Order: sequence, then C-alpha cells, then structure tokens
Amino acid sequence: MKSVTFDFSTIHSMPDFYQQFADTFLLPDWFGRNLDALWDVLTAVIPLPAEIVFTHFDPQSIEFEPLLSIFAEAQEECGGLLVFRCCDGEML
Repeated sequence: MKSVTFDFSTIHSMPDFYQQFADTFLLPDWFGRNLDALWDVLTAVIPLPAEIVFTHFDPQSIEFEPLLSIFAEAQEECGGLLVFRCCDGEML
C-alpha cells in the first residue's frame, strides 16, 4: 500500500492543500481544486490501495474541517482500499 503524508505545518490554506495534493498525485490540469473535485479524485483517480496521512493537523481548524468529512466518506466509499490517518496516527 502506497503511503502519502501531508504535513500541515507547511499547509496554511485550502489552496495550499489542493496544490500539494495535485503535485503529489500528479493530477491533470482539470483537477478543480475544490471539494467536489477532491471527492472525484479520491474515489476514482488515485491508485489504490493507498494510505493518506495528515501530520500536524489541527482537527479544530474551521478552514480544514471539511477535509475530515470528505476523507472519512471517501474511506468508507472505497471499502478499505483507501485509509486516512490524522491527529497522531488515528484513523478517521
């Protein structure tokens, strides 16, 4: 299983996250850099199985709160082929 880590000590905004996500997964220009596009990529584009880890992530952050929901939903949708961890290694 491929593991990818996003370090939120260097990600300060949603545009920063989308850029790092697109760069990490070598996404094409059509990646819309919004939650709908992120869902599409998580559930149909990135190679599975995969583990995505958020380090230095503040689960209380209002700006990044939508990420927790979409990643938890995508993990459920992908039936164990997609695993997310954040907040000191906890699975979402």
